[in-house]
Amino acid sequence: MHRALPHHESMVITAEYPQKNAKFADLPARERREAARRWIGRVTGVWLSDHHYKLYLGLFKDAVSRRLL
Repeated sequence: MHRALPHHESMVITAEYPQKNAKFADLPARERREAARRWIGRVTGVWLSDHHYKLYLGLFKDAVSRRLL
């Protein structure tokens, strides 16, 4: 499922799961999202708003949940 996402959306998931502690350790949630959004923007050229970041994360969580049930 993760591989099927557009690059910037998959990076949201990467920032929240496998890289959460390695790349964004000790940051509160809001600061982690801001740092992740800057990272995603530099790598992909897509600059996400906080709203879109949370939206992509929520949509992915919902899709995983539906698939597991």
